[in-house]
Amino acid sequence: MNNYKRNTRACTLEELQPTLQQALRAYFSEHELTGIEAQILMCCETRSERQNTSALATLLGEDPDQVYYLAAFVTPEWLVWARSGDHTKTTVVAAKLKEIHVKPAAFLLSKDTGLNIEGFVDGSFSKIHGYICLGPEPVAEEFCQAAEQAVKAVNPRRRLVDLFGKRPQ
Repeated sequence: MNNYKRNTRACTLEELQPTLQQALRAYFSEHELTGIEAQILMCCETRSERQNTSALATLLGEDPDQVYYLAAFVTPEWLVWARSGDHTKTTVVAAKLKEIHVKPAAFLLSKDTGLNIEGFVDGSFSKIHGYICLGPEPVAEEFCQAAEQAVKAVNPRRRLVDLFGKRPQ
């Protein structure tokens, strides 16, 4: 992760890279997510540019993109992200907030931040673990906090009384 220089900025959907905008709108149409744009609580875009490459990264088959863009946004119901690179095709992924858990992440060897995601993503039949890479800017931390708060709003912590129907003695 630390072989990329990342910069994250807050933006609107209209300010995203055109490739990301087109892919997101096609996804909305294909999955019948009409009106989702009006519900966006926060949107950001991260530009990642590969720096020097280690021998280990080359051996393990590093990411083919020299530069890629990642857009992410959160609504009261969805977390959506899209990635577009200079060699890989553009992809869009979405998760219903009620089906995931998120946790902000930071790294010791890098100034980058990001969002760990665990749960059912894009209709998966088993839980997956994913990560949205963001830069070191304060807006990246704000995005992580906004996503975490939105998930907590639809997934409140369950108490023992909620799980078993009576208060433990």
